[in-house]
Amino acid sequence: TGGTAGQVLTKVDGTDYNTYWADEAPAASYTSTVKHEVKLGASIAKGQAVYVSSSDGTNMIVSKASNASEQTSSKTMGLLQTGGSTNAKVNVITEGLLAGLNTNGATAGDPVWLGTNGNLIFGLTNKPYAPAHLVFIGIVTRVNANNGEIFVKVQNGFELKEIHDVLLTSPTEGQALVYNGSLWVNEDVSGISGNLDGGKA
Repeated sequence: TGGTAGQVLTKVDGTDYNTYWADEAPAASYTSTVKHEVKLGASIAKGQAVYVSSSDGTNMIVSKASNASEQTSSKTMGLLQTGGSTNAKVNVITEGLLAGLNTNGATAGDPVWLGTNGNLIFGLTNKPYAPAHLVFIGIVTRVNANNGEIFVKVQNGFELKEIHDVLLTSPTEGQALVYNGSLWVNEDVSGISGNLDGGKA
């Protein structure tokens, strides 16, 4: 007996009839975010972006993510739920809402991009371009200096050489990207100039 619309009956333990009414997902707090416990490789603040930099065999060790290199951007995991000092064990939000952030300077609905040193960049007008590595972090859902909110949903931008039908072999300055019938490959411009004008002199 009991319960309200939308709730589900949940077992407390293996004892018969030992149950309680719980809110059904997605209202239940344990389904509103996806988070993972990690170990900090340095002192990192709440809300900063992190990437998996190593492991000690038991724990994933994270460091501050940065759009300055492939190494520090391609493995961006999410935003820290709480800050901590070196070797502290905390959670990283990989998907879902994270509140208690400073989102001043943003507008609700702004995209959030990875900056340098674990910091975030707000808005389309501030979107990073090459040579910075593009990593989409999420969306600003509340603007506030102390209780701003971001919906985290990390998406890593692709580089040209990571596309499945592009094969770059030791590219050099001045080369062009041409289609060889099955793949896009890099070639010297001198080798393809005859085809650029339809073969006309």
